[in-house]
Amino acid sequence: MRRPLSSTLAALILASLAPGAVAAPRAAVPEWASEFLHRWYLAFNQSDAAAVAALFTPDARFATLEGRAAIEKGIAADFSQATYHCEGEFDGLRELATLAVGWGHESCIEKPSGAVAGKRTYERWMLVFERQADGRWLLSRETYEPVAAPAGHE
Repeated sequence: MRRPLSSTLAALILASLAPGAVAAPRAAVPEWASEFLHRWYLAFNQSDAAAVAALFTPDARFATLEGRAAIEKGIAADFSQATYHCEGEFDGLRELATLAVGWGHESCIEKPSGAVAGKRTYERWMLVFERQADGRWLLSRETYEPVAAPAGHE
């Protein structure tokens, strides 16, 4: 029996994100994905909501936001409340024809407007990419969840 692509993606993601899962050796991340992540953090850390939103497909979903315009508006609202400095990296990435799924982790310092100091947060994230007709990879889905600080970073 042939499994639908969505079931295959779901199984791959759940297996790799499951608590207590044995970590596989980190596979090399394609250059396009490393460059994409660099552009993401550059735009996000500069509070450039339009540049972040441009990394998504027009019908993308980001957390609870749907569509590039809603994503830009939601991120701009966040940027009006705080500044961020985030760093992260892929823990894995798999390409499946014109789709790719990547997962990773990040830490951010979130500094509310007017605050003297910021708060460090840690998250795990999952990205689903779609290769466009022109060869560019754009996000069609992104989700994340807060996690506890890694050992030694409390």
